[in-house]
Amino acid sequence: MTVAFAPEGEGDAPAAVPPAGDQPAAPTPPAGDPPPPAPVAAPPAAPAGLEAFWDAEKAALNVDGLAKLVADDQARRAGVPEAPDGYKMELPADFALPDGLTFEPQDTPLGQSVRAIAHEFGLPQAAMSKLLAAYVDSQAQEHRQVIADIAAEQAKLGPNRDARFSAMDGWIKANLPDHHAVLAQRLPVDAGLFQAVEALIARANAGIPSATGGGGEAMSEEAYFKSLFKN
Repeated sequence: MTVAFAPEGEGDAPAAVPPAGDQPAAPTPPAGDPPPPAPVAAPPAAPAGLEAFWDAEKAALNVDGLAKLVADDQARRAGVPEAPDGYKMELPADFALPDGLTFEPQDTPLGQSVRAIAHEFGLPQAAMSKLLAAYVDSQAQEHRQVIADIAAEQAKLGPNRDARFSAMDGWIKANLPDHHAVLAQRLPVDAGLFQAVEALIARANAGIPSATGGGGEAMSEEAYFKSLFKN
């Protein structure tokens, strides 16, 4: 240890000066809270309107899917006519009509409305043809059902129904005005109505010779209806 002496008259006791190596270390500052972790960057979001083509795993657009969408849309637009009357009311080439049915397109108000709607929503000609095929197919199914219903009604009239149809047709033509001839076409589709009219004809024939449908002058409309209620 080194002792230093103060000059004479300037102090009462020597001060001890520790060597440089023996000086106390600076106090360690108290430990505080650990620094917060660095914020994690949020994954990039899909561009607005392209969410369906966003690959979240790669954080990138699905370019192939987007390119296909554009190509398909261009192909669709290529099949849209410039105006509603540019649509052709034609069936697809692979559509087969049921036996006995034909399709003859006509310019009807319904067809004009369909063309206008198709053009408003940008439907190509191929879509128009498929819609038309769906309509024709539904009409064909209804036609088949009507044929089946008529056959079922006619079966109720028994095996001699054809002769009965001919007799009624002849009677109607001989005794009713021409505009009532359509009855002969409508009655066979309803067996109950056919039998009712057949009964009325039988009643009329009982008192009116010319009502047999086989000669004589046809009855007037007024005379016919009076005969139905004759005692």
